[in-house]
Amino acid sequence: MNRTSTHPIQLILIFLIVYVSFVFSLSCPTVLEKFVDRLPLPRTLPSASSYSLTISQISQKLHRDLPRTVLWGIEGSFPGPTIEARTGSAIRVTWKNRLPNDPLIPTRSIMPHDHGHPCRIVIHLHGGKTRPESDGHPQHTTIPGHNIEFTYDNDQPAALLWYHDHTESLTRVNVYSGISGLYILRDDIEDKLDLPEKSYEIPLVIQDRVIDLLTGQLVYPYEWPAEMFGDTVLVNGVIYPYVEVKPRIYRFRVVNGCNSRFFNISLSNAQSFYQIGSDGGFFNETVTLKSILLSPGERADLLIDFSSNAGETIELLNDANAPFPNGDPTVCIPTNFFQFRVSNSSTSCVRGCTIPNSLVPSNKPDTSEVAEVRDITLSEAMDDFGTPMFSLLQGKRFRDPIIDFPVINTTEIWRFINLSPDSHPMHLHLVHFYVLDRTLFDVGRYVTTKTLKLVSDPIPAEPSEFGPKDTVRVDPNSVTRILVKFSGYLGDYVYHCHILEHEDNDMMRPFRVIAPKKPKTT
Repeated sequence: MNRTSTHPIQLILIFLIVYVSFVFSLSCPTVLEKFVDRLPLPRTLPSASSYSLTISQISQKLHRDLPRTVLWGIEGSFPGPTIEARTGSAIRVTWKNRLPNDPLIPTRSIMPHDHGHPCRIVIHLHGGKTRPESDGHPQHTTIPGHNIEFTYDNDQPAALLWYHDHTESLTRVNVYSGISGLYILRDDIEDKLDLPEKSYEIPLVIQDRVIDLLTGQLVYPYEWPAEMFGDTVLVNGVIYPYVEVKPRIYRFRVVNGCNSRFFNISLSNAQSFYQIGSDGGFFNETVTLKSILLSPGERADLLIDFSSNAGETIELLNDANAPFPNGDPTVCIPTNFFQFRVSNSSTSCVRGCTIPNSLVPSNKPDTSEVAEVRDITLSEAMDDFGTPMFSLLQGKRFRDPIIDFPVINTTEIWRFINLSPDSHPMHLHLVHFYVLDRTLFDVGRYVTTKTLKLVSDPIPAEPSEFGPKDTVRVDPNSVTRILVKFSGYLGDYVYHCHILEHEDNDMMRPFRVIAPKKPKTT
């Protein structure tokens, strides 16, 4: 964050504000021993056409050496149970709010209009092509003792989706409290691909938290922090776990479920791994990587070949700055956060024994079909000391009138123009899109004249972004272009930054998908 001051008193105030924002992540403690807990696998619900899932207050062991932690879970667990569905087969989910009337994490209201119940919730199926009434709109909430029923049509290709709370002004604390889980969509095309399955397909939900080491309880600031960076990493709800694998190929379904932290993931032995899909489904071809950068909300479908690693111990590493990309010297980086223990035992392989080359034909729209180019600015409103008060899209707040009206079944290019010093993961509801490129621009000129002057050649999408996406990293001083077709349903949706502290503090805007205008009759 850029901060300025002109007086010693202001310097002290700035220090205190920075301290409030980052005190919970000044250093990454090593008090808790790493890799002593086995990786748990979220329970997969039996296949059904309808589910009734209860959200309630629970307690759960997050580490061998910690007391049980009080959380908000789904069906008694954090993360919640995995829903597995098939393309073309709709399911109905009744979300039952059985939370207490007092919040697990008390926070000061950051919105003048926020007078709702402190334990209200609404679930969004992130990545779902969902009707507006079932999308989990931030204002369509339910309070303790009440239910809300959503239908998911599953009219989209196989992909790893995830569900999480999406309540206006409370998403950051509700998700931090534990309200999230996986939703795996499968189809006939995936069935025909020769990929690892069953015990060789492992989900990895990566989240960070601050834990009181004496009580085992979650810690989160009462005042709104610009971002929230935990000093402890959990995978599938356990702190620094390990998993035992055999010397063969495994498929890992990875979700960055953090509030604010980016992860740049690599293997400690520097070997390559393979990406076969991202947020919205499979790539056209397999991509070979040494590392992958995942912002909050993004997913990756990865293959790791342990065939030559019998008897070895390999760790997942992270070196992403926080905030990303420039970092803050007071914010620690959790480096090695997960461990693979490769057994010596040989195993016969029946399915998923080789790394595939070709995967699924691309459905990327043609740029010649573009009906409109839409510019979206990203900015931060500062106080007199240069400290962010709230974040904005197009210079507007969430409850300002709708100004974006894409027409159903048309294709648009959205240009995200980032005026802020941080990267923002921008997420669009309803649709999937393709990342085109990023281009540097003259920020000062844009701020003073509203003229967009590009100062570099376009930088193509990264290999890890080649497939269908619903969340894109928008870097500072750059214009990020995405190609998006608005297919699906008419109605009101939202797009927003998936840094949850930003989303809650107005970096979210509505859009309305409308029908085409009828031609005038003569």
